[in-house]
Amino acid sequence: MFSQPFLFAFLSAGAAWATQAPLGSASGNGCLSLSSGNHRTAYDTCCPGGSISGKGSVNGVEFTYSCGKWATGSNKSPIKGVDARECAKHCAADTDCFATSWTPRGQCFLVATQSYSTASGSNFLLIEKTGGKVDEPEPEGGCGKPVEAAKTQCEKEAAARCEVEKAALSQTEKVECEKKITEKCNDAAVAVEASKAQCEQEKATLGHAAKAECDKKIAETASAAETSKAQCEAQKAAVARIEKAECERRTAEKCKTHTSSAVEALKAQFERTKADIINDMKNKCEAEKSNQAKKWEIAKAKLEAEKAELQKALDALKETGVGGTASHEHDGSDVAKRLAEVGPTPQYNICPQFGGREFTTTTSSGNTARWRVNCNMFVKGHWYVDRHCPPGSIVQILRERQENREYKGLFWNHVNICHEVIPTPGTGGMYLIKTPNFPNHAFIERID
Repeated sequence: MFSQPFLFAFLSAGAAWATQAPLGSASGNGCLSLSSGNHRTAYDTCCPGGSISGKGSVNGVEFTYSCGKWATGSNKSPIKGVDARECAKHCAADTDCFATSWTPRGQCFLVATQSYSTASGSNFLLIEKTGGKVDEPEPEGGCGKPVEAAKTQCEKEAAARCEVEKAALSQTEKVECEKKITEKCNDAAVAVEASKAQCEQEKATLGHAAKAECDKKIAETASAAETSKAQCEAQKAAVARIEKAECERRTAEKCKTHTSSAVEALKAQFERTKADIINDMKNKCEAEKSNQAKKWEIAKAKLEAEKAELQKALDALKETGVGGTASHEHDGSDVAKRLAEVGPTPQYNICPQFGGREFTTTTSSGNTARWRVNCNMFVKGHWYVDRHCPPGSIVQILRERQENREYKGLFWNHVNICHEVIPTPGTGGMYLIKTPNFPNHAFIERID
């Protein structure tokens, strides 16, 4: 049934297992007794399904373990590349360690605070100190059980390799499908750019027309004021000439009949009359100039107000980024406005309201990004960091990260854990996975 190389591997693994210090188990499936380089297989062995829990010991320290749970308040930097048993060893050797959370990715998060709490989470194994000590007996029965365990392990790894080979057979079809999707996306991008260029042209045309109309009105008002001023000066000069001619005529007539004293008196009277006329005309002209200046200031203020309104309308067009006829439903501004009031804390009412909806975010520099809300979804083929979601609204978080073109979206779940989604270099790409059993899963995907 087994070839000689496989049998040799079984016996070697069994011998190595038999020489390890055993870990006792008061109950459960002996999870903490397993040592394996395949962390996923080890996790599946510990947690074959449901909420499995049990008890075991490592280096004389007693622990309990629970599948599907993790501890809050753990260190942010994990110990990497260890199995569940090695993770428990690290905690057993550290007197400040009260518990640890282990994942099938080989990550071990130690908890150094006694006031920690626990939470549910798939792909987690919670290991907690009981405070008890255990005398670990020597293994009995020789190498039979370790050999059987090694045999089972090898069979699982062979089955896993078989699944990998089957997946490779469909890689060609997957590449062809991705090629078609890319072509469609490129066609859509060309159409979007053409629409954007037309919109920018319409905005520029509208702005130039409004400015030209405003400048024209200002020039017309200034010209009217200058014309009125010229008319006032002409009227003053005409009146002065008429009055002066009349005065000179009367003076000449009187000079013929009066003595020199009378002439002097008339001359004095003439000068007074002349001064009165000049002062009167000067006062009238100044009053007229003041009146015209007030009218010009009123007209100028009105034009400035109209200019400000036109500028406000032009600014509104620039902010919307559309040519005046697009609806809020088209650019998703209503969705963005409502999501701006929602923080990335556990939200159970987001998907019923926003599932499948699209919206746009705009930075202070005017750059935009397009997003879609995917509900009951998880994303694979990416790099991310499990961490508590930062403060602020969902829209604010996306706006702060959209300048990075590698940033593909934000995933969060009901325990307030955020994933910053960036495609992993060297992989086949990012793809979505439906998670119908987790209605609180949501992934906001960048689609521009």
